[in-house]
Amino acid sequence: MKLNFLKVLNTSKTTTDEIAVEIVVLENTRKQCEQELVNLRERAKDLRKRRLCGEAITDADIKDADRKTESTQLDLEAIDESLVKLSEKLVAALQAMKDGGVEESQRQKMLIETERLKALNELAKAKAHLIVAGEIYVGTWAEDLAKSGRLFDYDPETHELYRTEIERLRSQVKHPTYHEKKQSVDQYARWTCEMDVDDEARSLVSKQRQRLSEKQQA
Repeated sequence: MKLNFLKVLNTSKTTTDEIAVEIVVLENTRKQCEQELVNLRERAKDLRKRRLCGEAITDADIKDADRKTESTQLDLEAIDESLVKLSEKLVAALQAMKDGGVEESQRQKMLIETERLKALNELAKAKAHLIVAGEIYVGTWAEDLAKSGRLFDYDPETHELYRTEIERLRSQVKHPTYHEKKQSVDQYARWTCEMDVDDEARSLVSKQRQRLSEKQQA
């Protein structure tokens, strides 16, 4: 996978998932680099052994092996430094989310306030329609029956129509509904309030490791 850790490190517009992805990809690159360094060191030592035993190994061969070994060592150091910075950025991003959780939740609630009022008004209208329809059938007792729940008593004569109409109306509802959006906002508020930043950081990285492993096995 392509490495984008510098872009992630140098911009503030990155998600915690994006940071976690780069950590995992860079960890994978580190393993490859570490193995390459082991091989290059063995190669450099082998050349020296062979020259000590009288084989025609030139200084240029030795220097080239040393240069490749040193270059890979520097790559490894650069990776380690970047992993530290990425981990720090992930924790900082999660801490910012936790600190701003209440404010962000309020902002999200304000975004769906119009939908809340609309849903509330529609519910009030539906209640009114129900009461009037009930009055047509049972008279002025309809409102009291509705409050006690008896207006919803099972009626074998109309039950099939009742279920059919419910399913028809549900099929016309657009998702996410106000309730679903509110649940999401409330869940975010709880998550930020209860979050352990270090645990969450480890969890995000662990999930991305699992995803990368599944991709490699596919």
